[in-house]
Amino acid sequence: MEYVAAMKESRTERAVIAGTAVLALALVVGGAWAWRREPDSFGWFAYAPLVEEPPSQLVFMGGGRAAACAAVAVGLFLLAGLFGFLLGRRQSRHDHSV
Repeated sequence: MEYVAAMKESRTERAVIAGTAVLALALVVGGAWAWRREPDSFGWFAYAPLVEEPPSQLVFMGGGRAAACAAVAVGLFLLAGLFGFLLGRRQSRHDHSV
């Protein structure tokens, strides 16, 4: 009976690992796609009059690009955590001296 419970746990664990990997890769690929889809905007001034106050809001990227960066960051974070989990699990299986 313990063998059946271990098999179910192992199957569930593999499903969670595979689901996490698919989600992380989808976030990275989707974020990269969203970044490329956002139109580039660039402008410069040959002459800009001096103002007495600095601008109140500096925007380096739009909302779409910020969301794309966040998706890629979360995806990479999930991949790093998954890699660490798998590496630790592999080492714990081979090292039973602890």
